Parts: sequence; C-alpha cells; structure tokens
Amino acid sequence: MPKCPLILNSCNGLASQTMTDKITEHVANFETFFDLVEIFEVNISCPNQKGAQTMSGDIDLLVGTLRALQKKNDELAAKTGKLRKSILLKIKPDYFDEEGGIDEKALARIVKATQ
Repeated sequence: MPKCPLILNSCNGLASQTMTDKITEHVANFETFFDLVEIFEVNISCPNQKGAQTMSGDIDLLVGTLRALQKKNDELAAKTGKLRKSILLKIKPDYFDEEGGIDEKALARIVKATQ
C-alpha cells in the first residue's frame, strides 16, 4: 500500500434518476477505479448532490447498494488476484427515531450489509 492511500469518494451524479441507477452508478465507479484506489467511499450524505440524501433515508436502497458493492468487490478480487478493497460508508448524522434516540434498527441493517 502506498504511504498515502488513495480514496475515491463516490456520490450519485445527475445521471442517477432511479434507485436502480444509483446502485448501478456506485458499482460502475467501484469497478472503474478498483485497480487505482485502496479505499472506496460511498457518500450518501452530500447535500450538494441530487439524490444523495434520498439514499441516506432509504435503508433498503442503501443496503442494496452495499451488498452490490461487496459482491463486485468479491468478483474483482477473485478475477484479479488482488485483495478486496475497503469500502467506507459516509452517512449523515441523523439516523434518529421520533424520540431523538438513535434508530438502532436502521443502523443494524447498515452494519449487517457491510459484513
């Protein structure tokens, strides 16, 4: 690993109109940059990107994205003989329930999808 690991921050662009598009875009970014980066960051909290906040609020979409990325990670590692890449999830700090407590069920599903 280089002295300074390269991290790619993937956030949905304007081309991602549907939920399927959002997953496809992250997986395509991952595949494109697999050989170049050490860490792949999935940014679902960027307020400046159209639809990024939507993914943060849609746990099913988020879990689907993470599972698709882990699957692609396994495929590319096996194909290239390289180690799997670290996937970093950047979330917004508002996974709270109606009483202001942490929404543990939502966070548990996110954690499970990353394993």
